[in-house]
Amino acid sequence: ITTRFDYYNQNLSVTGFNSDIREATGFNLQSIIDTGLYVFPNTKMAGAVYGHVNGNFEYISEPIQTGYIHITRLDSIKGSVAGKFEFELYSKDFKDTVQITEGRFFMNK
Repeated sequence: ITTRFDYYNQNLSVTGFNSDIREATGFNLQSIIDTGLYVFPNTKMAGAVYGHVNGNFEYISEPIQTGYIHITRLDSIKGSVAGKFEFELYSKDFKDTVQITEGRFFMNK
């Protein structure tokens, strides 16, 4: 799995890509200044996506309605971020949902 994160101007973006099955998931969270638990839908300015690289399927949520992102480590000087996440995403026609559970990330620049 290839991961990428960007933290700039208090905005965090995390993406993971599994090249074996050509699927990716990612989320963004704005106005992050410290570690903490960000519970949805109370946290504004967050979105997430899960899908196949060729566009065979895509689930989105912007803003995220159900779930959380727990930032356990955030160091903009050293360029590292870690945390856990769970959220529910919806197909474009809102007829299907997928739950992302027990998600974890840890990245250094």
